[in-house]
Amino acid sequence: MGYNSDEISVIPGQSLTVKVKAASASMERGQFVCLDSDGEAVLTDADATATSRALGVIVDISGRGGMNKDETAIGDSVEVCFMGIVDGFTSLVEGPQYLGLTAGEITHTAPTAGGDSVSVAALAVSQTRIIVGIAAGDIATH
Repeated sequence: MGYNSDEISVIPGQSLTVKVKAASASMERGQFVCLDSDGEAVLTDADATATSRALGVIVDISGRGGMNKDETAIGDSVEVCFMGIVDGFTSLVEGPQYLGLTAGEITHTAPTAGGDSVSVAALAVSQTRIIVGIAAGDIATH
C-alpha cells in the first residue's frame, strides 16, 4: 500500500470523522490508528493485540493553535475517518485491507504468523479509494 499524505482526503458528505489527541509523534495522513487506554490515537499494528483494532484512518492533523501539519507531534490533534470513503492512496489491490505488521499500514494480505491479529481495516474499491468502517470487529488471532 502506498499513499501521498498530501493527497489523503475524505469524500464530503459521505464520511464520518472524529478529532482525537495524538499519543505519539510522526503520525501521518493515511495511517490507521486505534485508541490507547487514555483515549489517545496510536498507530495500529497487527503484531500487538492492544493495537490490532482500528478506529479509522488519519485524514487531517492539527497542531497547537489549529495549524495544519504534515505529521504529528505529541499532543497534536488528528482527524480520523471512522466510517466513509477516503481517497488518495496508491497501488491498492481491490478487496479487504488488513492491518499490517508495520505500524499504521494496511495490506491486502492477511498476516499469517503465530500471534498476529487478522483485522479487516477497510475495503479497497479501487487502487486509490477505500471504504472505512464496514468490517469493524473482524478480528482473529493466529
